[in-house]
Amino acid sequence: KVDTNQKFLERGVKMTDYIFEQIKGTYESCYAGFIKSLEEISEDTSTEFFFHPAYVDETILKYTSLTYDRERDLKLLQDQNFKKIILDSGFTVIDFSSI
Repeated sequence: KVDTNQKFLERGVKMTDYIFEQIKGTYESCYAGFIKSLEEISEDTSTEFFFHPAYVDETILKYTSLTYDRERDLKLLQDQNFKKIILDSGFTVIDFSSI
């Protein structure tokens, strides 16, 4: 089996040390999962938290199965306490264009 990540690294592609994505689950379970992950990540690592935020509308309902999970992600990202916990844990929040 080919290790895709290793192939990327050999070619000089920058990657995060740790990625967390919570595709399914309630707002509460995802919130708790992210907070638990913050506690497990070691210092001096590059960490990616993966979200797919969106408002559910006719287009989303027509083209994807990740509908209400996207609204859950949007709610998480708009939660100021959630952001405060991330920042208080020493993380710097950036978007993909900053990489």
